[in-house]
Amino acid sequence: MLDSFPSRGSLVKKKKDSQILEVTSSHFLLTDGHFRCIIKKIVEKGQMRMTQKRMQKRRMIEECAKGLFLKNDAVNTSVDEIAALAGIAKGTFYLYFKDKEELIGRVVNNLCVELLEKAFLHTQDALYSDIIQRLIAMAEYIIDYYEENPCAIRLVKNNLSVGLLQKEIYNLSELDFKGIWTELVAYCKQKGFSRRETYDRLYLIVELTSSATYFSIVEGKPDSIEQMKPIILDNVKRLLG
Repeated sequence: MLDSFPSRGSLVKKKKDSQILEVTSSHFLLTDGHFRCIIKKIVEKGQMRMTQKRMQKRRMIEECAKGLFLKNDAVNTSVDEIAALAGIAKGTFYLYFKDKEELIGRVVNNLCVELLEKAFLHTQDALYSDIIQRLIAMAEYIIDYYEENPCAIRLVKNNLSVGLLQKEIYNLSELDFKGIWTELVAYCKQKGFSRRETYDRLYLIVELTSSATYFSIVEGKPDSIEQMKPIILDNVKRLLG
């Protein structure tokens, strides 16, 4: 009779085995949850890598196009030439851009942003009495840049104002363009201009300055850039009040 009942030692062993089984089962359930998280992270990281690679390739195509546009002009550059220089198939080009016109817009916008960055940094450490003096100094830097790089002004002459006034220029994370815009709005408000009038004046400054600089540098009309630059800058000052 006594032999038919389990001993105390066997009961303890079975209890331990049961606890081990419970712990092991919960461990496997936990591991399954972790596994799903790991898979999700791997997929997200893979998508991020693909996005980064796609952005890098897009940027590489833009840089190749920029070189060809500055050398041969956008009108005389074909998609085949851009694809060949970038080392991609022509069909791959259309995975990144709808057509050449979209690419031209991107290249022109990038040129405008890069130039504005350079002008901003060039005037960053200098002391100016007010925001107007700094903007005039930036305008002078841009004119000098185009004088040294006439191919650039040829490329952007019809798109410069659009590039400069797009919202992303005021939201560049590394440079305080938005700070300059805010200061300019405050200055013009003191002069009696509304925010909209300030924007319109800035647009007009960019449009007139780019056109006058283009004709002066490229065609020498109505005079050389040496003669025209002080006149252009004086008109910038007048438009800003």
